[in-house]
Amino acid sequence: MRSRILLVAIGVMLMTACAGTAVRKEGADVQATAGVLKIKAVQTRMSDKAKAQLPDNIKFDMGAMSSTIERTLSASGLEDPNSAGTLDVEVTNVYVRGTFSAVMFGFLAGVDNIAGNVRVIDANGNVLRRFETSASYAFGGAGGGQDGIRLNYLYEKFAELTRDQLRDQR
Repeated sequence: MRSRILLVAIGVMLMTACAGTAVRKEGADVQATAGVLKIKAVQTRMSDKAKAQLPDNIKFDMGAMSSTIERTLSASGLEDPNSAGTLDVEVTNVYVRGTFSAVMFGFLAGVDNIAGNVRVIDANGNVLRRFETSASYAFGGAGGGQDGIRLNYLYEKFAELTRDQLRDQR
């Protein structure tokens, strides 16, 4: 009986170890746009809070994250040089566990996380779509604690969630 409970507990932990969310934010400043949005350029920046977190999260690479977003959108056909839209990504929260903690303690050492506000802006500065995106990674150990695995997962998950919001047909 105990072994079944242990197996169920492990299964639940594995299913919740990596996650991501994207939540659409409607408002008076957001123009109603339906359908797929294509963008011309990607701009990434960090909020003051995220900048303050960088000394404790030196492994985070804004250039790698930006490149992953651009590559994902290009591969999905959402990048169009004739489009007037710009994707504005503001990273608002960064937490990356230390390598030792991630390998030795896994999810008990916390959860790696990147969160941000994403907006699609037209040529006139109007916001066409706005959403909050968050990607997290809690695996650890010898198989999932290496920095490259964890950070690449976070960058790719953030990019995939962003892509999905641009494709959203609502």
